[in-house]
Amino acid sequence: MKTTTYKELTFKSGDVIPANTEIEVLPLRHKTENKSHPTKCRLFYNDKEYGCNYISVFEQPPEREILSMVFDSNCQSVGGQYDIEPDGFDPEGFPSWLQALGIV
Repeated sequence: MKTTTYKELTFKSGDVIPANTEIEVLPLRHKTENKSHPTKCRLFYNDKEYGCNYISVFEQPPEREILSMVFDSNCQSVGGQYDIEPDGFDPEGFPSWLQALGIV
């Protein structure tokens, strides 16, 4: 999915992606299991691929919304396009916010 960074991203390599920059984000697949990783993603920018956490790429929902997700058993996916189960993934492979935050 294409999105825009909400903050500057700095990587161990020294590479920096400025805030408000268009990037592409894809779910990171487990190497041994055929499913998406719940906290990590792949980010593409300027013909380079980076591995990072969803919480570094997407601005997390306010605490009140997170609490609502915990108690309602209905969560928004990290990409924000789907309502899914707390331990689920949307059709594109993105996890729920509760998984990305390490709550479930």
